[in-house]
Amino acid sequence: MPLQIAPALLPHNALLLDLQMHLLSCSDGARAVLAANAEVLGLLRGRLVARGQQASLAEQLVAGQSLTLTRKGRPSLSVLAQIITDSQDQPLAVLATLVDPMNQRMDRRLLPGLFGLTTTEARIAAALADGQGTHQIAAELGVQLNTVHAHVKKLLAKTHTQRQVQLVSLLWRSVSVLTAHPPRLSMSDLLPPRVAGEPPRGDAPDANSGNDASLHANQTEAG
Repeated sequence: MPLQIAPALLPHNALLLDLQMHLLSCSDGARAVLAANAEVLGLLRGRLVARGQQASLAEQLVAGQSLTLTRKGRPSLSVLAQIITDSQDQPLAVLATLVDPMNQRMDRRLLPGLFGLTTTEARIAAALADGQGTHQIAAELGVQLNTVHAHVKKLLAKTHTQRQVQLVSLLWRSVSVLTAHPPRLSMSDLLPPRVAGEPPRGDAPDANSGNDASLHANQTEAG
């Protein structure tokens, strides 16, 4: 039987998928991200697909790997995967979190620890990740454009990237890994605390238990 998790219980911008990428549950935030990115990611006959790389999506997410989707004129969209396991640590489903830099702001406090950036480099890196251009960054920092370009070159060198789009993608993936849940989760991680007296989740009540209890009660009264 497919997992059934209420959308309200999912993390923000998260989807719950089975191992074949069929949608089981979807948060409101994730629906909004999908609607705004239909050109690169969407649902096809109930399955999550990345436009032009359907096989890669399933293979990477089921393996617990993140996926980066390039968007024209916008920072890349990232799909982070967490494997949901049963009590035997066997994969049951995938929790996919959509990270859209257009709707989130980079926490530059995390960057120096990741790449050994200076305070100024971290500030410029965060601004680039938030979609700002070098002219805007120079104006906000009150420095010459050439100074910003020099810092960008240092950022590329420290992160071993070749282009600004690669740098931004790496920054978001790295920060998301730091702030995300562990790569593997159990079902209990997604469910609220169990109420006292409630049967354990995943264990269906015995169909005969109610009848047995009633029969025992009747026998007691009869005696």
